[in-house]
Amino acid sequence: MKAALAFLVALSLFLRFFYFPSHPSALYWDEMDVGYQAYSLLKTGKDYFNNPIPVHVHSFADYRTPLYIYLTVPLVELFGLNPFSVRLTSALMGLIGIAVLYVLSVLLLRLGKYSWLPAAVMALSPWHLHLSRIAFETTTLLALYLLGLAAFYRGFYRPRWFIISALGFGLSFWTYSPAKLFVPLTLLLLFIIYFRQIILLPRHYIFNSLILVFLLSFPILYSSTFGPASMRLRELLVFTDPVTSAEVDSKRQLVDLAAGFKRSIGMSPSLQARLVYNKLTFWGSAVLNNYVSSLSTEFLFVRGDPQPRHSPSETAYAQFHLIDLAPFLFGLFALFSLTYVTRPHSRLIVCLLLLAPLSSVITRDGGTHSLRLIFLLPVVSIVIALGLRRLIFSKILIVSYLSLFFVSLFLFSFYYFTSYRSESFRSFNFGYSQAVRYALDNSQSYDRIFLDMYDQTALMAYMFEARPDPRRFQQSHPLQSEEIMPGLDGLRMGNIYILPPGTRDWLKMDFSRLKGKNLVIADALLFEKAVHEGYLQTLFYPDSRPAFYIFTTPTSP
Repeated sequence: MKAALAFLVALSLFLRFFYFPSHPSALYWDEMDVGYQAYSLLKTGKDYFNNPIPVHVHSFADYRTPLYIYLTVPLVELFGLNPFSVRLTSALMGLIGIAVLYVLSVLLLRLGKYSWLPAAVMALSPWHLHLSRIAFETTTLLALYLLGLAAFYRGFYRPRWFIISALGFGLSFWTYSPAKLFVPLTLLLLFIIYFRQIILLPRHYIFNSLILVFLLSFPILYSSTFGPASMRLRELLVFTDPVTSAEVDSKRQLVDLAAGFKRSIGMSPSLQARLVYNKLTFWGSAVLNNYVSSLSTEFLFVRGDPQPRHSPSETAYAQFHLIDLAPFLFGLFALFSLTYVTRPHSRLIVCLLLLAPLSSVITRDGGTHSLRLIFLLPVVSIVIALGLRRLIFSKILIVSYLSLFFVSLFLFSFYYFTSYRSESFRSFNFGYSQAVRYALDNSQSYDRIFLDMYDQTALMAYMFEARPDPRRFQQSHPLQSEEIMPGLDGLRMGNIYILPPGTRDWLKMDFSRLKGKNLVIADALLFEKAVHEGYLQTLFYPDSRPAFYIFTTPTSP
């Protein structure tokens, strides 16, 4: 067992810190936002929108749950504002989550010398490995949630641990939005399943723990429900999708026309059309489709999350290794067998497996959203481990499984550290930081420098790389665009102009009104052909395709 644990720790560390933090290939917008928010909090005690010690950190895109950013503040102080300090929080919390799952397995599953199996499955899964290398809040949420569960079971032996459990559950509300629904569901499940054991414990420990959870969760829940952060929730929910009404009306009209009703202006739908097609049926269908997708073998073992930033591959690898499908099915069989079904922990695992997708399936793309489905990761890992435990009795099966698993792990690792870099560069805004650094390095040589991206602004990359004084930036809101010349405007940062995303044709632009020396760093997608006049340099993507063209404009007297 000690040898297995040592091997697991060494392999987990290697896979998480090999090419760290330069892989994935760049920091995307949200990661750079984490970094500059942490930098602003470090220097001023406020986010960059001038809110002191905020419950929700106000960012350009939305209002963010703050714990990951707060945890990053001391790392920015130690290592500076750079990709290493921003992504290190996720890597460390990922390792803590693995360790806590091992402890939970010892307390909950009673697998003896095989208690390391659930932690091994999770640690070596593409899902957890990938999330541990990016500044996602999910690994922090998972570590705190698992701490809450592990301390809860430890509390049956030493009731003081219920305070630690409350701390883990309470802080998880501050990490990522899915916790706001699933953690209360988990607490309710624990109370129902272990009611007989709980009522025998000293009541003041239980009462104090519940009070602590309430005190920790109330500010963030209140802000999420009644504060400006509620806007983000309304943008995500299935029930607030603005296209639903139009889809319902269209379906009703098609049904009535097919039934022989004459088309007329303002025609009222028939009763049967209203009964079959309405918002409730559309919402129910969307939630059910999401739920089935989230628990499908296609999502878990075949294709995974289609968003390249969330998952290692759209087609090559899923959330778990395909070879894990067999022990997963064995694990499900074990959970529902007569030996297990009467045990409280089996009922808890089954309930968690069935309820884990709920926080995600009520959102519009929640059926395959690996971040919002994060609560599935540990429980599926446990089910796979239970299946492996049953295979261990057959040397042929376990040797075959281990051989195929390590072949799969090797192939995945090779793909992940080579091909995936080229496949995912646009999802991680590769080139934005390089373009901004070039602008900063050459700002003294030009009167104006224009940063023009195709589908996103370079503002966050500028904030991260230039590190403007947070105090001055806090006083500059709302940011105002400045007209540079007719038809061209942008945010001015010194002599650097950050243009809004657009489809400007730089080859046909009239620069006669623009005096002085001007440098343009523009996304290559804005050009049908390569730049010739004034061309200086090209910044390339990892696959050698042009990312940005750098050129000067014609000089006006």
